[in-house]
Amino acid sequence: VGVTTKLTSKYDAVKFAKLGSEIIGGKGGGGRSDFAQAGGLSENKIDEAFENLKVLILSFLKIAINLIQKLICR
Repeated sequence: VGVTTKLTSKYDAVKFAKLGSEIIGGKGGGGRSDFAQAGGLSENKIDEAFENLKVLILSFLKIAINLIQKLICR
């Protein structure tokens, strides 16, 4: 999982990697806040892990868009 250095103060790649790892039967993950990796045993759940990560990222984007819109409308 990679996170640009501009976003590491808000988002941690290790947390994203751990979330994906838990879904596929892993025991965590590790790395730096800008780049992390993890593994697991249930390769049949990889699509589920990606979908969950995608939903999480999209929810962050929606929150950011709402905050920007509120600032613009002031």
